Parts: sequence; structure tokens; C-alpha cells
Amino acid sequence: MGFELTKIWFSEKIKLLYLLISLVLIYAEYLKDVNLLYLVKPLLMPTLFFLYLLNVSKKEISRYFVLALFFMWIANICFISSEKNTMVLGILNTFLSRLSVLILILKCCKPPKTLPFIIGTFPFVIIFITVLGLLNDKLGDAFYFVLLNGLLVILLGGVALANYFIATNRINTYVLISVILFTFMRFIVAIDFYYLSLPIFRPIAIAIFSVAQYLLYMAVISINQEKQLNNNASAVS
Repeated sequence: MGFELTKIWFSEKIKLLYLLISLVLIYAEYLKDVNLLYLVKPLLMPTLFFLYLLNVSKKEISRYFVLALFFMWIANICFISSEKNTMVLGILNTFLSRLSVLILILKCCKPPKTLPFIIGTFPFVIIFITVLGLLNDKLGDAFYFVLLNGLLVILLGGVALANYFIATNRINTYVLISVILFTFMRFIVAIDFYYLSLPIFRPIAIAIFSVAQYLLYMAVISINQEKQLNNNASAVS
């Protein structure tokens, strides 16, 4: 009992730390303080990683979620710079992170049937076509990376939305909201970098990103909890 209370206490403190780092990042993005961003932004994903480790057993650790956090950690560092080469590297690591998330969802949740999946992709296809239409002439070498990311987001969004319609449970709700927020965040970042830059865009993007990553963490934790309940039920029966 004492160990569980200690774990809960540490877990709450790490959650507060994650919130604090997110708020500092929002402030740093608003000021465009590059030094502060390089100091604080690399801490966000490791904080979520340690929160995850604290709340799962060693055998329950998802390698795909860990990989998703790792690639997103690299992407976050790359996105601090305004140079196009590092931006492309950031987009590539974002793609790898999203691919890890997609594999995680497909392994842990039942893949949707074809028709619900196709219907689920419609909103994300519309958003992607809109963004690509606005930015097509300005992407340069990043075009193919943006295209790959867009296709992956469409796949991820289709799976998330279809699963939500089929079974509106806690896991699917967390995943869907997270995917929608990630899509909206990438839309804002792309517009800010390639089309129209406004001071408020980056702070909004980092706020959305922090919430989306936390919801994804909650989805993974919920998946582990559901597995434990199923295992306990099987043991009793």
C-alpha cells in the first residue's frame, strides 16, 4: 500500500511538471526565445516517458509508444530551428512517430472494416488537400515528406474515427481526440512556417501538442488497464 501511495504521489508531481514545462514552452514560443526553447523543449517528451514508466510494469511497456515518444523528441528539437533542412528532419521524425502510433493502435485495437475506415478518412483527406493546396508551391524539398506525413495522418485518422464510431469507449475517445488535435496542430505549424506567420500560431500549436501527447499517453495507459481487467476476469473464470 505504501509503495502504491508513493507511486501515485510521484505520478502527480510528474504530471504537474509536464504541465509546467508546457506552460513555459507556450511562453517561450510567444516570445520566440530560442535559447529558452532549446533548454526546455527537449524535456517535454522525457517527462511523459518517465510518467509512463511509473504507471506501467516492465512487461507492459509498449515499444511502439516509447518509439513514438523518442521520434517526437527528436522532431521537437528539430522544429526549434527555422532552417529548412532541420525542418525536413523534423517532418521525417514526425512521420516515424506517427507510424509507431499507427502500429500501436492496430496491434492493440481491432482494425476497422473497410467502409467505416474509408468514411473515417474523409475529414482528414479534406484537411490535407486544403493544406497541400495552400503550401504546394512553397514546400520545395519538403514536399514528399509532407505528402508521406499527410497520407499517414489520413490512415491514422481513418482508423481512429472508424474505431470511435464502432465502439465509443474511453480508449477510442482518447485516440480520436489526440489525432484530431495533432492534425490541427500540424496544420497551424505548416501555415506558420510556409504561408502566413502570426505571433499567436506557435503558442497555440505547442498548447495543442502538449494536450494531444498527454491524451495519447492516457490512451496507452487505458489499453494497459483494459488488458489487466481482461486477464483478471480470465483468471477468475
